[in-house]
Amino acid sequence: MAGTRNVLFRVDGGPEVGMGHVVRSLALAQQLRTRIMGNVSFIMRDFEAGVAKVRQAGFEVDVIPVDENIDHTVSLIQKRQPALIVTDIHEIENGYVRRLRCSSHRIACLTGLGWIEVGSDIVINGDIRYQKQVTVNRYGARCFLGTDFFILREGFAEVVHRKKPIRDNVELVLVTLGGSDILGVGGQVVQALDAVRADFRVIIVLGSAFVETQDFKTALMGAKREFIIKKDLEDMASPLYEADLAIAGGGFTMYELAAAGTPALVLCQAEHQLETATAFAQAGTCINLGMGNLVSQETLVKAVTGLVADIDTRGHMSHKGKSLIDARGIYRVSNILTHCLVSSG
Repeated sequence: MAGTRNVLFRVDGGPEVGMGHVVRSLALAQQLRTRIMGNVSFIMRDFEAGVAKVRQAGFEVDVIPVDENIDHTVSLIQKRQPALIVTDIHEIENGYVRRLRCSSHRIACLTGLGWIEVGSDIVINGDIRYQKQVTVNRYGARCFLGTDFFILREGFAEVVHRKKPIRDNVELVLVTLGGSDILGVGGQVVQALDAVRADFRVIIVLGSAFVETQDFKTALMGAKREFIIKKDLEDMASPLYEADLAIAGGGFTMYELAAAGTPALVLCQAEHQLETATAFAQAGTCINLGMGNLVSQETLVKAVTGLVADIDTRGHMSHKGKSLIDARGIYRVSNILTHCLVSSG
């Protein structure tokens, strides 16, 4: 076990920015809390859903304005005196990292897509498009790349080893559109599933920042099929594994679906998700329907109907997903950061 060391996470989450980064950072923070003799805390912009989720998990949060002032952030960091700062911010800028470096011994950046040229000490990027490797970027940061280093919640390390049953008849469809359903496509998904001529149950998992629009409420009230609503589940591994088919957003859920071996239709919630969804589709784990707000109800009904009827394709998707992800990235990354803390002493 490491000596006394403080770790500080800089991350944001809410309806405006999604919740994936918060979920990932929380999973890692919970691992580190069991490994180090020190405090683990957060600095977050003032998005209520994200801050509440982290506090509910028992972590201290310093809240900063949505329009962040970096000088204020640095002053909060200096009060915390962390030995390590972990950032989980989409497309973080080097100027920002340089300012943080003035107040900490070490910095680790959790990044995504092709974003690895960051002047930190460590870069963790579990993007599917990277070959599994450890390299050094132009700033001298050690970069741990590929799905071996993608951080999933602990439950997925168990379900990834379970044989996934592929049933002739789809019995359960799970809908998960990310932490907030940024594009507000939930109502359209309800209407499409209600129109599919097949006998299956539907569970809709609402993230902690999900806003139930009037379209969503109206679609549920008018539906002939029963839709079971579950909110902000801590354990996503079990419901994803139990589902025969998922309709999902194109964010970090793509990696969770692969680990669970669950075939999926993907409705991207942001343009940067298109690249990830395309990569998973090319790997054979899902069908990428593109930006969710551009997919017609007719197209979605046809896609669901086709995949429900095609057991061979569903089986192929399941096998491909489980071959991509071993779900042990959370342990590898926590080992890397714990070693970083020890060596910083």
